[in-house]
Amino acid sequence: MRGVFLLGLFTVSLCVVSSIGCDAEYSLPTAATVQPLANANSVESEVDNNTLGQSQLVAGIPGEDKLTLQQVKKWLKTPGIHDPLEIRVPWHLRDAVVVIEPEQYLTRARVELGRQLFFDRRLSEALGFSCADCHNPGRAFAGYTADPHLDRDPMPIFNRLFSTSQFWDGRAARLSDQPKGPIENLHEMATTPAACAERIGQVKGYAVQFEAAYGRLDFEAVTFALAAFVRTLVTQPAPYDASVALRDESLPPNLRKHYTKILNQKPFSAAAARGEKLFFGKAECSNCHSGPNFTDEQFHNVGIRYSNQLDTDLGRYKVSNEDSDRGAFKTPTLRNVAITGPYMHNGRLDTLEKVIAWFSFGGGNDPLQSTAIHALDLNKNEQLDLVAFLESLTGLPPTVCQARLLE
Repeated sequence: MRGVFLLGLFTVSLCVVSSIGCDAEYSLPTAATVQPLANANSVESEVDNNTLGQSQLVAGIPGEDKLTLQQVKKWLKTPGIHDPLEIRVPWHLRDAVVVIEPEQYLTRARVELGRQLFFDRRLSEALGFSCADCHNPGRAFAGYTADPHLDRDPMPIFNRLFSTSQFWDGRAARLSDQPKGPIENLHEMATTPAACAERIGQVKGYAVQFEAAYGRLDFEAVTFALAAFVRTLVTQPAPYDASVALRDESLPPNLRKHYTKILNQKPFSAAAARGEKLFFGKAECSNCHSGPNFTDEQFHNVGIRYSNQLDTDLGRYKVSNEDSDRGAFKTPTLRNVAITGPYMHNGRLDTLEKVIAWFSFGGGNDPLQSTAIHALDLNKNEQLDLVAFLESLTGLPPTVCQARLLE
């Protein structure tokens, strides 16, 4: 297995990265520093240009309209854009574990390249499909598909920097492994890795960027660039985060001012406060939706598979071949859950109220349902309070430039 950075809040790691030989004008660095936000004791740090979740990293190459080859070449000479980024995570995600493979360290050039690819339909056969068509920026990079050939809804792709496996069944061990699935799927991008890389390579604006960023243009480099962009899609503080921050008596005055401003714009309601107690208590939600990203990154059968008798999706079992994984799916993050419905792997529940009612009732009738799912007998007011708490977890990813793309 390739090396992976697993970083806590106050650690700084230096990883030696093999240099990729090339004759390009832009030489690749030989080392990468990955640094979470240390101490987080200033508003300036909270909005530092390297702090993930800020829009500066995904604002695109300066200018308007379509990108030209000349503009790309000029931008590639910008000082610093090929230097490894000292990544910082914002205060509300300070305890999250950062996962980055050493050879996939981030630079501004790599992030920008991935941004362009994310919106480019040339990734697909017949130019009919882009990543953004399923992971809609207008819906916090989540999506819903009514295609009968696709039995699973797209998972939101924000905060993927903190995830160790991708997809509802976890079949992609690394974030850069994820694009291969939709690219090869006949009902999505319907192409092959080789054909995809060849189409991208025919665009001169991409060719020079890949040479500068990775020293090569092949399918692996395409997936690395996409992963670089996705890793910047980190959620900004939600009202709940601000409420938690302001309970910390040691919070520096400037951060206290910062989070007070957030709550003034969107308060943490009394109903949400009651829902918080239920979430971490009687309702037992935090047993699975735990940690800064509200997911244990594990796989559970919650009984939803048999809500429709035609649904024969075996979930994680297809990957692990373990009987205990039949009908088990990955615990999704609850951040932005109020705006990323419908819910469950198959979109079977269309409102948060129905989700809470499902778990309050005790799940479904799947004989393999997890024993952790049991009747909670929450009354109507308690269910509404839980919904209010979930709504307080809305903190959007950064605003991404969608217009500055190659012709």
